Amino acid sequence: MSGKIKNRLIYSLSTIILLFFFIACNPDVVFEKNKSIDSDGWYYRDVVTFPHNFSDTTIIHDIYLNVRNNNEYPYSNFIVFFETEFPDGRIFAIP
Repeated sequence: MSGKIKNRLIYSLSTIILLFFFIACNPDVVFEKNKSIDSDGWYYRDVVTFPHNFSDTTIIHDIYLNVRNNNEYPYSNFIVFFETEFPDGRIFAIP
């Protein structure tokens, strides 16, 4: 392979990798947090919370909950309680 073709190939691959890097970044994300669970298990009394205060309450935000798990544990029920408190003190809860 000639040096010119090799340089062009390296330049093209570098450009593609850099392009994917910038596309993958999401500037609209205002909060993201991960919680790892120990290998010995997670008991229902081990509550995990992710509190966050949104500074601009005039903007509508989409909220996502991502869970990564497997089926190795036979008692793998997953219950989520989701609660939103509005600036005027009202609380919206999804049990």
